[in-house]
Amino acid sequence: MLASFPSTGILNVNVQHMLAAATGEICQALIRNPFEVIKQNLQVGNYKNMIECSIDIFKHKSLAGFYSGYLSFIMREIPFSSIQFPFYEILKMMQIKLIAYRKNIDENIVEIPSLVNGINGSIAGSFSGFIVTPFDVAKTRLMTTNVKDKLPSTGAILKEIYHEDGLKGLYKGAAIRMMYLGVGGFAFFGIYEKIKQTLIKHYE
Repeated sequence: MLASFPSTGILNVNVQHMLAAATGEICQALIRNPFEVIKQNLQVGNYKNMIECSIDIFKHKSLAGFYSGYLSFIMREIPFSSIQFPFYEILKMMQIKLIAYRKNIDENIVEIPSLVNGINGSIAGSFSGFIVTPFDVAKTRLMTTNVKDKLPSTGAILKEIYHEDGLKGLYKGAAIRMMYLGVGGFAFFGIYEKIKQTLIKHYE
């Protein structure tokens, strides 16, 4: 792909990616969280349908009930994005520099195949997904807590899970998360870079 690197250095670039990702995740979680709460409760069989679930949650906990697990949600999403995007960029930049060195050409004209970008995205997604799995487990527990019960904190849930099953409990579902995030990362970054490359070429 066509690339240009700011003179501020790789550290500052990564900080920019992390801040942008964190801000985006906080905002999108405000919208997604209520849907996640309803979805999780339906999946574990707490309610028969979406309307029954929504009414019961609002009846017992008002709007706050739809934000059960919000903290654990963003504690999962922010680290995920903050790891995934910089890691992906680091992999991409390393390859660009290597190709430029081997071919003795300028880094700004190096193009990375979409397949390679997809593989980089898959690696970044799988790795990031594994790291934040404990927060995903905690989120599920919190979102499916009986609406009549007092909602525990994210820290309390993590301690409870660790006490019950140790590290194994905190990483339940890690393998399937790595698989679907790896596939998702492959498709997202591969297609994203391909379309961006095509548009740059078209307009230049």
